Amino acid sequence: MIVTPDGFIAGVFGSYPDNMNDAIIMANLLKQDVWDNFQNGDIIIIDRGFRDAMDDITKADFFGEMPSFVDTPPAQLTTKQANNSRLVSKTR
Repeated sequence: MIVTPDGFIAGVFGSYPDNMNDAIIMANLLKQDVWDNFQNGDIIIIDRGFRDAMDDITKADFFGEMPSFVDTPPAQLTTKQANNSRLVSKTR
């Protein structure tokens, strides 16, 4: 489902088999002609399940934003990463 920040439902897609994760579904959707209502440079707010599709999102001329995460514990997010993560979470 694609929902704009103001709550407008821009598209509903599916159903998908259980062996397809979020990133695979997004990669497939980016290849389809369902993006007529969007413009190059639009920001797509995603969760971490879509992190493997970030390259596909960029290749489709969109910007992907998702909450930041730390690869190696016990590392901590920088202030900039934490603030960006909060902003993305609030927007979602």
